[in-house]
Amino acid sequence: MNLTREDKEALLKAIEVLAKLFAPQAPSPVREALPAKPKKSLVQTLNIVTEKPTPAVSTKNRLIPLTKWNNYHDFPPVGGLRHLVFYAEQNGFNRVIRRIGRRVLIDEAAFFKWVDESKK
Repeated sequence: MNLTREDKEALLKAIEVLAKLFAPQAPSPVREALPAKPKKSLVQTLNIVTEKPTPAVSTKNRLIPLTKWNNYHDFPPVGGLRHLVFYAEQNGFNRVIRRIGRRVLIDEAAFFKWVDESKK
């Protein structure tokens, strides 16, 4: 494996960052989320660090910006949500959306309630 000088420097910087994450004197939210004695490869560790956010917020009244929906849920994609918002008056989706200026927010609990009701 032939690495260029830039690749080696980038790899060393990444190792330094990971060493700081795993150092016992460096508490951080990322370090707390990782196991005490990591037995994972570097790639698996990086995947853990870059996972989608899982906030400790109740989903009861959470409002998610339409453009950030896929950070929390895989389905439906943003394009599908935009379609639902465009035809909100016809399909009843207007109960799910909240508008603040130009920003469109999705009420998460209302969305799942709307999905359950539309199945019938």
